[in-house]
Amino acid sequence: MKLIIFVLIPLILSLGIIPVIPFSNADSTTPSSKLNSDTAFTAATFADKYKDFLFTGKRVTVIIKVTGESENPDPVKRAKEIRYLQSYILKFLSFSNAVNVVSNPQENEITAQIDSAWIPILEQRSDVISVTVLDVQKTSKENLHKLSPLKQIKSGVALIDVKCNEGKHVVYKRDRMSAACVTQETENKLIFERGWAALRLGLPATDNLPRDLCYSYQGKWIAEYKECTLLETPLQCSLLGGVYNECASACRHDPDFPNVACTDNRVEVCSIESSTLEDIKNNPVVEAFYARYEQSGESVRSDHVSYSAGNKDNFLVRMNLYFDDSYDLTHMQFYCYVGGKLQHEVAQEDILNYLQNYHCQTYRTD
Repeated sequence: MKLIIFVLIPLILSLGIIPVIPFSNADSTTPSSKLNSDTAFTAATFADKYKDFLFTGKRVTVIIKVTGESENPDPVKRAKEIRYLQSYILKFLSFSNAVNVVSNPQENEITAQIDSAWIPILEQRSDVISVTVLDVQKTSKENLHKLSPLKQIKSGVALIDVKCNEGKHVVYKRDRMSAACVTQETENKLIFERGWAALRLGLPATDNLPRDLCYSYQGKWIAEYKECTLLETPLQCSLLGGVYNECASACRHDPDFPNVACTDNRVEVCSIESSTLEDIKNNPVVEAFYARYEQSGESVRSDHVSYSAGNKDNFLVRMNLYFDDSYDLTHMQFYCYVGGKLQHEVAQEDILNYLQNYHCQTYRTD
């Protein structure tokens, strides 16, 4: 009897006597992956296919409209289904070193900054409807202060790099990622009455502001690569002054990447490409200074870090490392005093060798 039933079930279904009913409404609206799977890549196949790819070196911001849609009325499930539709494109963008990758599940779009040479490749994909290049206005650093904070950010300026007209200061409301240019009087009111925070970029209160802000947002700081993970929003990455990648490979630091089999999940990463005061302090001459003069002092000014040792009655040595607004090292100075008189000044290119081989008190120039 059981054998007869098993034989009849396929026949009954094929004749349409019993309709096939989906298990749930959610199952009936789950998008098909057929279009996407046609162009899926592993890191190894991607690297092999595009090993001779010629880059233009010009990064552009694009909006990628993705094929497919979801009819699920539940917004959470709909977002999950849209993300599924976008999954192979996000993987492609990760392999192609795209940055500032942001998924928009409401419109089924992805915004990213990519090398312009990838645009024709993306347009040929079966899971891409269109690729639109955004005309982002480029504003020189000298003219940034002429724009409002909002317009500066829309022009691609990191929140931490917002500039103001002379006489005004930048203040931030960190929980809302807002910025404003205000006078001293208004600044005091915002800070003490409305919960805003002042970050004077010219007066560093920390040797690594991106790191400290990463920790303040409960993120994970990876010092070796200057990355912050586990952030809640790309706007937090903007405040850190970083480049946001929504779909970075978990194996991105493997020496053989992308020619490596990576089974770990993708991660959201904020990469800090700019210099910090900590980078200045990590200069080899600083390590050599402390190795030569164990009893040393350090002080930070608005445009330089100063290292000193000794005293004016015996010998006194001072080394200054100057940096610009971006914390890029501009030049160094080194002075040696004996008995309160300047004995010699060491040229910038000779400072490291001097510290490794000589001492201010015993060195003679004649």
